[in-house]
Amino acid sequence: MGTFIRFYQLKNIPPGFFCDEAAEGYTAYSVLTTGKGIHGDTNIAFFKSISNDIHGSIYTYSMVPFIKIFGLNEFAVRATSAFYGVLTIFVLFLLVKEVTNENIALLSSCLLAISPWHIQFSRIGFIAVTYPFFLILGLWLFYKGLKNYKWLYLSAVVFGLSFYSYAIARLFTPLFLIGLLLFYHRTLFEKKKHLYLSVFTLFIFSSPFIYWFLFKRTDLMMRYNDISILTFNKDIISVLSQFIKNWASYYSPAFLFFSGDKLLRHSVGMGELYLFTLPFIIYGVVLLFKKRSSFNKLLIYWLLIFPIPGSLTGEFPHALRAISAVPLFQIITAFGIYELWEKSINIRKYLLRIILWSLIIGIAVVNIIVFMKLYFTDYKLRSFRDWEYGFGEAIRYADSIKDKHDYIYLTRYIQGSNILIAFYTKYPPEEYHKNELKNTKYSFANLAQDIKMDYYFNKQKGLYIVKRFELPGEKEFKDVYYPDSSIAFKFIEKTKDVAYNGKNILDDMINEAEEALKEIDYIKPNLYNDIGVFYYKKGDIKEANNAFKQAVEEYRYYSLACYNLAETYRLLGDYANAVVYYKRVLKYSPNNTSIHYNMGLAYYSLNDYKNSLTEFENYLAKNPKGSNTSSAIENIKVLRTVLNQNK
Repeated sequence: MGTFIRFYQLKNIPPGFFCDEAAEGYTAYSVLTTGKGIHGDTNIAFFKSISNDIHGSIYTYSMVPFIKIFGLNEFAVRATSAFYGVLTIFVLFLLVKEVTNENIALLSSCLLAISPWHIQFSRIGFIAVTYPFFLILGLWLFYKGLKNYKWLYLSAVVFGLSFYSYAIARLFTPLFLIGLLLFYHRTLFEKKKHLYLSVFTLFIFSSPFIYWFLFKRTDLMMRYNDISILTFNKDIISVLSQFIKNWASYYSPAFLFFSGDKLLRHSVGMGELYLFTLPFIIYGVVLLFKKRSSFNKLLIYWLLIFPIPGSLTGEFPHALRAISAVPLFQIITAFGIYELWEKSINIRKYLLRIILWSLIIGIAVVNIIVFMKLYFTDYKLRSFRDWEYGFGEAIRYADSIKDKHDYIYLTRYIQGSNILIAFYTKYPPEEYHKNELKNTKYSFANLAQDIKMDYYFNKQKGLYIVKRFELPGEKEFKDVYYPDSSIAFKFIEKTKDVAYNGKNILDDMINEAEEALKEIDYIKPNLYNDIGVFYYKKGDIKEANNAFKQAVEEYRYYSLACYNLAETYRLLGDYANAVVYYKRVLKYSPNNTSIHYNMGLAYYSLNDYKNSLTEFENYLAKNPKGSNTSSAIENIKVLRTVLNQNK
């Protein structure tokens, strides 16, 4: 059953193919054909991703045989995850059987087989699905090792290899191993020789990770530093407050049982766990506290620490970063079901027992059917935009007619279009290593106005692949459609110079961005910021201010939008709010030292001469040759005179 659920319609559901999946597939293809990652890197433990952050290599190497057998396509990439998903079901059975009994083990593995949380990540080409497998496998071997210490060495190998799976392992595995040592130290220290040799084995297999952590930490932590709460909160009170808030969110009923992760790539829009499991989880947790075995203590510890990796980041609750909890909840649920079954046997009235379990099974079946319908039927119509649906079809068609065009210009409204093109065209990895796609006919829009400016003001002829709201009024010769029959991409051919047919290019760009907001979720902050910039260029500072406020509301850590918002507040005469957002820019981007000059102006307008002087002095100290240095020097002289007169 678990195998069927994970492999059925795997290529088509989820609908489309996300850039992270393409990156994993193309990296494996590169390793298969050249022995190197997509950036030409040859390190066996880690590979650089499309954004240059560091990914563990386990998933890449696991994918190589699938690509060798099935070719470079969506199925081969997702089949790797499905394979790990199926293996995890089997290994969970072995673990729980080793520690408890076969009935609880069977319940646990069956629950994992139908788990919405696990199914979601077993059917997409994300590295995260590898971690529960290594975690459970390492734990099973550990428990076998308590009876026969030779198994401890294998457990150490697996836990060591886990560092090269999903990034949360870099924190969660050490925390988990501390728990094992805490609850099993007496048994482990009975055979110190085996324990020390196991620790040494763990050290050997984790040594590449340790080396990177000690000597290449900047590269290893690049992605974490982008999203860490430590990046955006500098004082310890703010960090602790944010951490506790994040940690608590992972236990919220909304996340676990009702709506799940808000990102549709991570959830179908229902809870990460089935609602019918809620009473069994509560009962199971109560049992863990009542029956204080070492295994039960470990499960309680696990329940407390699983949110930690995700709680240290700004996006919460995040189903991917809490994936270590997936097998845990199945075990706890199985405990609850099994114990209730055992107690129900003592119910003398047989009919009452039948009614009780018929009701439980009926609710469970309905719950499961609802999820399966959501996932295999409704999800395709709700999430296709999140999965870049239609882009693969568009690129395959464009590649088939590329010889007819001087160049092919692509919309900015696709994440990772570069790697998706390399994936779908099977671009030679050895060429990609040198300069990515720079020697191809493909060009990419980076700014909102790029497509429009190129189409109307570039003398070259070419093919434009754009979204439905781009280049309005220009005739397309082919369309690619979404599952709801709306246009995903338009193909527009430019065979001659085209005169701009709009009235005002800034108004047109505002309209385009507003249309994009209806369809593109992942860059909403950028779109609002674009709208603000266009209004600013028009001279409408008030509307620009409103747009920048929307950008900051969408993503409070968006430093550029905070700066633009501060500037418009200053121009509108709201100097107090200008200072608030200038300070936020400095908090998120401390290297943006030119902000001190703007803050000096704002404080001056507030008649706060002391702080104004401080900010101008800060600017001068950090920008002795800056563009506003001379003005800062003059302002400092004036402010010192004023402050001396006021003494």
